[in-house]
Amino acid sequence: MKKITILLFLFMFVCINCTDGEEPLLSYVYGWAYKTSDSTGINGLTIKIRDINPHDLEVLRDRTLITQTKDSLPGYFEIDSVCYGTTKIQGVTYVTMFIDSVDNPTWSDTAWYPNLRGPVDTVIIYLGN
Repeated sequence: MKKITILLFLFMFVCINCTDGEEPLLSYVYGWAYKTSDSTGINGLTIKIRDINPHDLEVLRDRTLITQTKDSLPGYFEIDSVCYGTTKIQGVTYVTMFIDSVDNPTWSDTAWYPNLRGPVDTVIIYLGN
């Protein structure tokens, strides 16, 4: 009986240690969009953000934001809860920021892969035609 009890406890210990403890890593991201020609901010630019869905880590989600003026600085944007990885997976390619020429007719299609780290991060985007 002792052997069965010991084996049962060993089996339970292994099962508990093998559970999936993956937690999403979230960041509050803010930044500015500037022109490369003269470093002026760009207001009204539609930026799409693709990141990991923190409620379903197997799926990506898309969100949209529009740049605006904040504290007299044009081109400002902010977005909360950007999931840039989990406690098991992290990397540069899990978050994509891009502009689409359909939403922004005066700009060409462009994509960025920001290297987010920590609960708050800053991203500065430079655009040229």
